[in-house]
This record gives sequence, structure tokens and C-alpha cells, in this order.
Amino acid sequence: MATSWSFAQAQNLANGNAAGTATLSAERAQASLAASLGISTEAEAVQGSLTGLVTDAASGRAMSAAQVFIAGTGLGSLTNASGRYLIVNVPAGQHTLRVELIGYAASEQTVNVSEGSATAADFQLEEVALALDEIVVTGTAGQARRREVGNTIAQVKIDEIAEPVAGIGELLQARVTGARIQFSSGNSGSGPDIRLRGNTSTALSNQPLIYIDGMRAKSEPTSSQNGAEDPYSPLNDLNPDDIDRIEIVKGPAATTLYGSEAAAGVIQIFTKSGGNGAPQWTAETQQGYAYFRPFGTDEVPYMWLDQVFRNGYR
Repeated sequence: MATSWSFAQAQNLANGNAAGTATLSAERAQASLAASLGISTEAEAVQGSLTGLVTDAASGRAMSAAQVFIAGTGLGSLTNASGRYLIVNVPAGQHTLRVELIGYAASEQTVNVSEGSATAADFQLEEVALALDEIVVTGTAGQARRREVGNTIAQVKIDEIAEPVAGIGELLQARVTGARIQFSSGNSGSGPDIRLRGNTSTALSNQPLIYIDGMRAKSEPTSSQNGAEDPYSPLNDLNPDDIDRIEIVKGPAATTLYGSEAAAGVIQIFTKSGGNGAPQWTAETQQGYAYFRPFGTDEVPYMWLDQVFRNGYR
């Protein structure tokens, strides 16, 4: 237990020990005893110290290596194995004492430090989970800030969408700046016509590349009987409930990451992964049918058979 000594007590003690000593004067005895006991002079007596114990709020276990410091000053200390700390040479007055430890919420107290005495302040820290910022995958080899990347990256978070959607195309519709989503065909397997910042080529496909969990998905257009191109979309094979987020890379700079085929942009889809907890199962079933009408009937002339092949009758 630390004991506080005032300068007057040290002077009286020095005078008592110096009495009967012929070799040393009273002044030299006072200085010698003050130096041996580490007692400060009157100019230094305006300072005090802070001490206390840091424990876990739930278990009461002593917390070691916790950082205890006075806000706005360079004074601080670390707790020892017993959870105790000591900060010396603290100016007298009111101070804000703060404790920080990784994995625990920071705690603060307002303390009043008296001249030449030690002030006790104990802390109980509550455990808290570490919160990290979101990570955006850009495809570059190293880390880079979004504003330093030459590509325009948009992100759609599925958990922020409240209304139900029927497909991936509806997830992107009106949620990505510069993206045009158009459903123009009823062919089986066909998907929406997607344009990011308009058309980029008059000869090549203007459909963006699609990556699902880092794997390239086939999205080349197919030609119908009359020569019109109809994009086959792998987005129809995905359940919107299985998607975690969608990232869209726009701009010609995307070709430096994915090659010349990415001139129209890139759509990256990240599906959900497993987590801690009890297993859960979700089942969903759908049914439907489509068939072609007999050829050559009065209702469907031969000249309109191309529409029968393309759209059919449902």
C-alpha cells in the first residue's frame, strides 16, 4: 500500500533525525533524507498520482495489458498481470481517465487528483465484438481505396431490399446508376438485356460479363431463327434468396482486370455462405408448362411460324 508524504512531514522527520548529529547540519540532513525517500519539494508537491484495478465486468477477472491514459495528455500506463495500474506525476485537478483494451468497450471516468496524494479509480470493462468495415472486391492484385481505383464500382446489398423480387434482373433494375435492364424476350432460358452506360460496340456483344463467386458464367447471345440475337442469361439459374451481394464494375478501365471482353462491364455475384448456428432447410417448388400449337391451322398461318418458334403459345 502506497503512503503519501507531505513536505512538512518530511521536514519534521529530517529535523528529528538530524538532532544529536554533529557532523551534518540541519539543512544537509533535510536534503539527504528527502532525496533518500524520493520526496518532492514544495514546487513539485502540486502533482499527484492515479492508481486502480481493471477487471472484466462479467467474470471479475483481472485484465492485463489494458491501456490506461489521461485524455489530452501524454500520461498513461499499462495494467500488470494483476490488473493494476499506476500513473505518477499527474497534475492536480480534474482529468478524464480512459481505459482501452482490444475486444472490450472503452471506458472513461472523471477523476479529481489532489496535491501530493494518490487517487484510486477502478474500471470494469464489458466485452464487445470487433466491428470491421465492409470489404469491396475490386479484382486488383493489392489493396486500393475505392476513390483511387479507375473503375466505377456499384454494390447492391440484398439484405437492404425489403420488397420481394422474381429474379436477378429485378434486383439490378433501378438500383444501379447507368444500368439499363430490359426484358425483351419470352424464349426459354433467355434473360434481361443489360446495358451498363449504354452500348460500347457496334459489332461485338454489349452484354456485361457475369462472374458467380469468382467463376466466369456463360452469357453469350444466341441467334434465333430469324437471325435476331437473344442473350442467354445464367442469372435465371440463381435464386435471389441465395445471393449475398452484387458488385458491378463499370467503365472501360475494367478491361485491365478482365480483358477486352469486359469493355461492356462486369457483374460479380457473391452467394451466401454458411455460418454458425443450427442447420436450417428451405424448400420451394414451382410448376408450369409451354407447348407449340399445331402448324398450318387457320389460327396460325405458315407465314407467322417464326413467332411460334420464338415465343410459342402458353
